[in-house]
Amino acid sequence: MGLDNRRSRKIRTAGTVITAGILLGLFYALLSDGFGDIFPYINTAIIGLVVGILISYFELYFFALKKIRKLRFIPLVLIRTAIYVVLITVIIFFELVIARMIKYDLSFHGVWISDEFQTYVFEQDFLIAIVYTIAIAFCISFTLQMSRKMGQGVLWGYVTGKYYHPVTQERVFMFISIKHSGGIATKLGPLKFHKLLNEFIFDITEPILAYHGVIYQYVEDVLVVSWSPRQGLKNGNCLRVFFDAKSHIRHVREKYYLKYGLVPQFQAAYHYGSVIQGEIGTEKSEITFMGDVMNTTSRILTQCEVLDQELLVSGRLIDLLETPVIYQSESLGKILLKGKREPLEVFAIKELDMHKQFPLDQIYE
Repeated sequence: MGLDNRRSRKIRTAGTVITAGILLGLFYALLSDGFGDIFPYINTAIIGLVVGILISYFELYFFALKKIRKLRFIPLVLIRTAIYVVLITVIIFFELVIARMIKYDLSFHGVWISDEFQTYVFEQDFLIAIVYTIAIAFCISFTLQMSRKMGQGVLWGYVTGKYYHPVTQERVFMFISIKHSGGIATKLGPLKFHKLLNEFIFDITEPILAYHGVIYQYVEDVLVVSWSPRQGLKNGNCLRVFFDAKSHIRHVREKYYLKYGLVPQFQAAYHYGSVIQGEIGTEKSEITFMGDVMNTTSRILTQCEVLDQELLVSGRLIDLLETPVIYQSESLGKILLKGKREPLEVFAIKELDMHKQFPLDQIYE
């Protein structure tokens, strides 16, 4: 399931980038050639398609590498821009040559020495196309980095003014934190604990994105993730994040042990409810969630250590969830959370050992 979700997310991203590449190519043809000839539109559409495919590859694989993603903002923007300028320039050059080879039935050398092509490259639109390429490449790089730094959909929300007027929404929330973080911070010291926390968040981000979670906020050592009801409740996506993240941390546990002398264990709380989402502030704006559901989820998280449970879910969310068969829920009764007047029923969720539940010797008898 996790692998399928990751693949689907990559396909969606690639589709968006390729479509944008084609549209930008057609837009350039419109600016430079108007509607006189269809030939430039075919050229720029092909260029946009190839560029979109290559940019998708670099974004989903090369720039997804841990060492690359951890580079500072400006170096990463400049590296992205340089790579894209070189790629697009080479693609434009060869596409124009090949298109002329086909159109005029010439060899590569014949196209290159032709007066029309020499004039085009050194005196006419090719230089303009390169300037356009540099500008577009820089804008793409800068926008991608800003969008990643601000969080999913935040930049688009600011640009469009989507949350200028607050709206009421139903959301699923997950608060997740490292167990015994206070003791670990004391043992490692603040700087090393910050590195541990940053590395932990980095490692669990991919599962969050794979299951359509939106990273909302970091509050000290707590990461807040939200889902729309459609994305979070379907197939138990919100729950799958926790166990997928747990599996990933287990897979890289040696790295943590060698660096920090421990493997982080973590806990999470889930709740569902109505919130107000809107833009707040002028000098430093944020798109925030406000509502009792936030406070309640935080209170549920504090009960994880009290009840010695790694994952707690409110009864309200359990009633709505499509809980996968590989998970088992157990009611822990109604608990009066700090600051609340009415007790709230909470459930512990555990992953079943499928080998014990369905042993192979029974299945194949």
